[in-house]
Amino acid sequence: MYRKRKNGILIICALVIFGISGNLTAQNVPTSATENPGSFSEVSLKKNKVPESQPVRGEDIVWKRDVYRIIDLKSGQNGALYYPIEPNGDQMNLFTLLFDLIANNKIAAYEYLDRREIFTDQYIIKFKDLLKRFDIPYKERNDPKKLNSTIFEIDGMDIPSAEVTQFYLKEIWYLDQRNSSVKVKTVALCPILTREDEVGEARTYPMFWIPFETLRPYLSQMPIAADSLNSATV
Repeated sequence: MYRKRKNGILIICALVIFGISGNLTAQNVPTSATENPGSFSEVSLKKNKVPESQPVRGEDIVWKRDVYRIIDLKSGQNGALYYPIEPNGDQMNLFTLLFDLIANNKIAAYEYLDRREIFTDQYIIKFKDLLKRFDIPYKERNDPKKLNSTIFEIDGMDIPSAEVTQFYLKEIWYLDQRNSSVKVKTVALCPILTREDEVGEARTYPMFWIPFETLRPYLSQMPIAADSLNSATV
């Protein structure tokens, strides 16, 4: 099961600034485990063409677990990742930022596979198919910077950011014997779109996975409202 995380904004902001965090408490119980001291190569993203910000030697890892969480964007401080729903100048919410980066070929998004995230070329989503699937209007043109690539122009009002109120977050918790501390590595984010079907029932659609390391440079520059009573951004 996925566990809800009410302070998801703090996770994302802290990891953007500090990378891997340490000294975790035991109140966040992992949902699935892999306890094989010699298998930390799974944590490494070298095979998946995704850069690592802080390489960790496999021989120093004596325990690890995969943890899946749900970030509710309408809960508490997480609202800063949900608003503004429509872009306002340079300000946009988290999903709009991801959508814009994918549409402009700045990052790649990968197919949603339940608890089996594979970040290889074979699993890169076809963005045009996704746009058609969710009935999102678009225009396309050739990318002048990438041969045989397409840029998708999408009006900010047509991006379904209002329907994306949750994210899946995958983390890896591990024990590093070099300093005898438990650390966390954020692996990927997956936006979850909620939409009513033809009979009026709300259904959720996990859209795609995006490796966190490819997002880090963009998230670190993303302005976020510090307080609902204060218009300043951080």
